[in-house]
Amino acid sequence: MNTAVIWVNLAGASAATVTNAAAAVVGWKPWRGLRAAVALLAAVYASSYVALLIGWWPLDSWSETMRGVSPVAWLVVWSGPPIQSALWWRRTVAHARTIIDKDRRPEGLRHAEQGT
Repeated sequence: MNTAVIWVNLAGASAATVTNAAAAVVGWKPWRGLRAAVALLAAVYASSYVALLIGWWPLDSWSETMRGVSPVAWLVVWSGPPIQSALWWRRTVAHARTIIDKDRRPEGLRHAEQGT
């Protein structure tokens, strides 16, 4: 593997680690767990690139091991966010519909519910 490619991947994995770790702390609360998982996985990748660059891990062994990590990345990084986004969108729409339906009730009924 070309050293430049390893450096670029290390930069990307490091950026993903930092940004997702930050989002896990201050981001939208329902997404924090997923962001922490993405940060952890990105840190694993970044660490593996460092080990590869400094010669602690032979390329063949690294490649074999990281191919085993890839299915986790597909689930956590590529499938997790859209699934979570769709679930939260459905919840948001359902909540908005309850508010709209409540507002569509006859005027007298709304006043009775509000105690006015």
